[in-house]
Amino acid sequence: MRTHDIKERIEFLSNFLDLPQINKVVQDLSGGQKRRVSLAAAMIHNPKLLVLDEPCVGLDPVLRQRIWKYLHEICRDQGTSIIISTHYIEETKFCEKVGFMRGGRLLAEDSPKSLLSTHEAATMEKLVFKLCQHDQKESNYPKFKCLNQYGLQEIVVLPPKSPAPRKSLNTNVYNGSKIYALMFKWFHRHRRDLRFHMFQLLLPVMCMFTLQNVLGPVPNRVKLSFVHNSNLSYTDVLKTYCRSNFPNSLSQECFANVGICNFIDTFVKNEFIWVPANSYEEGLDQIKQGKTAGLIEFPQNYAMHLKNRMAFRNFADNETILGSTISVRLDEADRMLAFWMRRTIFDRYLVYMGNILASCSLPSDITRPPIHFNAIYGSNETFEYIAFIRPAYAIVVMFTVVLAIPVIMAEDKMAGLVDRDHVSGVYLWHQLTATFATQSLIILVQIGIVLEILHGFYGMVINGSWVTVVALMYATAFTGMSIAFLVGALCDGLMANILIILSIITSMIFTTGTNEFTSL
Repeated sequence: MRTHDIKERIEFLSNFLDLPQINKVVQDLSGGQKRRVSLAAAMIHNPKLLVLDEPCVGLDPVLRQRIWKYLHEICRDQGTSIIISTHYIEETKFCEKVGFMRGGRLLAEDSPKSLLSTHEAATMEKLVFKLCQHDQKESNYPKFKCLNQYGLQEIVVLPPKSPAPRKSLNTNVYNGSKIYALMFKWFHRHRRDLRFHMFQLLLPVMCMFTLQNVLGPVPNRVKLSFVHNSNLSYTDVLKTYCRSNFPNSLSQECFANVGICNFIDTFVKNEFIWVPANSYEEGLDQIKQGKTAGLIEFPQNYAMHLKNRMAFRNFADNETILGSTISVRLDEADRMLAFWMRRTIFDRYLVYMGNILASCSLPSDITRPPIHFNAIYGSNETFEYIAFIRPAYAIVVMFTVVLAIPVIMAEDKMAGLVDRDHVSGVYLWHQLTATFATQSLIILVQIGIVLEILHGFYGMVINGSWVTVVALMYATAFTGMSIAFLVGALCDGLMANILIILSIITSMIFTTGTNEFTSL
């Protein structure tokens, strides 16, 4: 139908059948409104054959009479053939030919006037009553005596109605029109239900931001227990205390910068939050209670022992060596965080020792380890691994998002939408083509969102062809879409689809190494 004709028919049927607002969803309508919408959907294209199953059930008498009048008009003026099943006996007087059925058998068939005159009945209801009585007397069905509130009555047991053989519907509608209709339905469904947009478009955004802002950034403000074993009263803001009480901590005099505050000054701001502890045992308790991620302890008279150790060198006694040794205990449950803390504390200690040597006019580069690590790909920095995770993470997201297709297909099957499509001549390959066409549009949008976030917002470097990147991401999503459509076509139940999808995701996580990344 042309768009202009569709609009005219919608306007006419909406006024004729007193339909609610056209933008309302059918599932939110009452029973009578749903029946009227169904009747309008059957008549919108002016079919040559109209089959109606009790179209006037639940409708008010005025509307019922209007519908019958309209059906009579299109039958007379447009040559429409109409087949109606109804339990309203008096309505049959409007038909040209009436057939009365009982027990799956046709008792009589003719025009209403002819039937009334032949059986000498005043009304259609009396005619039906006569036909049923006559059929009961003439039939050879088994009869039983039954005692009820009206006395002893005879019951006739009718044989079960044998189902008519099913015939495949032969439709000559152009295949492109069917695919276009399915895509049109998909568009309106997404327009009406924002859940699809939330899942298909916002989920990749959430995953990318989670990767970058939760897993990717370098840790900061990590709480570390601090045991100094001295008479000084260190406060929570340790670096502020050091700067206010030891303003000459960066003095250029030899051994003037060996104190605890000199070591603390080498740390970057907000790298650690120093939590004072009165003893080593108290610091361990803070780690066990989850209050801190580690413990750093300075021995008593640490600055004096460090001076003696550097002065006596190989001749320092055990007391001096132990008194100048910093003890560190870390919570190793979070391996990446513990590795970063160990690396950071060690690097800051080398800077601290370099400052001491420089103040004594000694070369500070002797504290640098004699081994140099250089990366061929990536970086030596601890948290630069995020650059390698981004591509794999994007691939996993593209594969997973499209796995929601079976759930949508199961909802359509439960709502009867798939059966209605099949009645209209839609086959599996029509649904497959329409699904792949519409989902490909969503996939391309998702690829654009993921690349815009990673490359445009977080500066991910793409070394190579952008066409190859998009093609690989689309191929991954296409694979997930194929698996999802297969699951949705084989399974009817919603729970079965969900369990299979969870199994696929779980097996993918444990076979691709994603679980190793999660454990980090």
